[in-house]
Amino acid sequence: MRIKTVIRLKKRSSAYALFFAAQLSRSSAGLKTIGAVDDLMVVLQIACFLYCFLNRIKRKRFSMLDLSVISFYLCLFISTVMVSRDFFSWLTYSLQGAGAIFLIEDMMANDEKESILVIRNVSFFFLLCNLASVIMAPAGFFGDLYFLGARIGFTPFCIMAVVSALLGDYIVNGKKISITSGAVILAAVVNVAAVRVSTGILGLALLACMTAAGLLLCGIRKQSMVYLLSYGIPSLVWFVIVLKGRTDIFQIILSIVGEDLTFNGRTLIWEMALRYISEKPFWGYGVTALGDFYIAAYIKQRSLPAHDELLNLLYQGGVAAFICWNILYFVVGHALKRCRENYIIVLMSAAVFSFLCIMITEIQSQKAIIFMVIALAYQLAVNHSMETKEHV
Repeated sequence: MRIKTVIRLKKRSSAYALFFAAQLSRSSAGLKTIGAVDDLMVVLQIACFLYCFLNRIKRKRFSMLDLSVISFYLCLFISTVMVSRDFFSWLTYSLQGAGAIFLIEDMMANDEKESILVIRNVSFFFLLCNLASVIMAPAGFFGDLYFLGARIGFTPFCIMAVVSALLGDYIVNGKKISITSGAVILAAVVNVAAVRVSTGILGLALLACMTAAGLLLCGIRKQSMVYLLSYGIPSLVWFVIVLKGRTDIFQIILSIVGEDLTFNGRTLIWEMALRYISEKPFWGYGVTALGDFYIAAYIKQRSLPAHDELLNLLYQGGVAAFICWNILYFVVGHALKRCRENYIIVLMSAAVFSFLCIMITEIQSQKAIIFMVIALAYQLAVNHSMETKEHV
């Protein structure tokens, strides 16, 4: 009986590892350019979503996070039906976002120790692939395109790898920092430093700073303040520099990371985005790969979305999607409030904080990694909640 259980767990872990790798791969611009690989990853994503969704139907139980992400994509679907009718893009983003949350919840609920090691090992593998490609082609294979994606793709990989490594030490090794974690952190720093990814450098620095601040707050028994600051500070910065246009306040920080006061032309895109958002504020223009303001704000070959997560959401899904997106973070905060492990509260709050700061100038909701971080924070908080006597 024990042998059968072990075999079953190994099969499940292998399947989860494949699903997790597929989610990471689809978050990378590089691998998506290889048709056969991309098709395989899409098939794995669909299988992952269906498997996890059917598990919930079988158990007759959806978590608050599940319901929140479903509501978020339902709002985007309504907007898409009303305006863009680009159902392919909507379906692609839905599979990545909802599937990532379903997957991480299932993994961490079934076997926490085994799953966190799977997440760490696969993330570290992607990080090493990035590092190898940087060493072999310092200028990129095609422009700024490396093996696993464009330069900006390094940032979410790095944060996921570092966070999962530190969590692995805490859960598996009894809080001791392992050699593996040291290697992961070193690889992450070298990745972003070698290619001079300003958001990556800033993201890792913010992760470290917020972790230190969180530990200090927990030391004076202010655990409830950790996540509140992690969510509140980026929101305040977003309001000041995006809505109010006061980028001069951060002039010193911008000069250190090599950015100008326009965030390399992003402020002009934000102005254009706000103009279009004001015309359709409630439901927006629907999910689409391109949009009117993207083309109108084509600056220095930047035809990507608004280069700010919240503006992009307001453009695509209006106020409705904006509210649902923020509900995701409130659900995570409510779960972390009940968590009895200070280190988990601190580390996951710091991870959310670093992503929220990055999303002031970048888009992450079209990738799976931000949803994985949200789900990881939520499920760890559930597993280690004050109401739970034993770890799941």
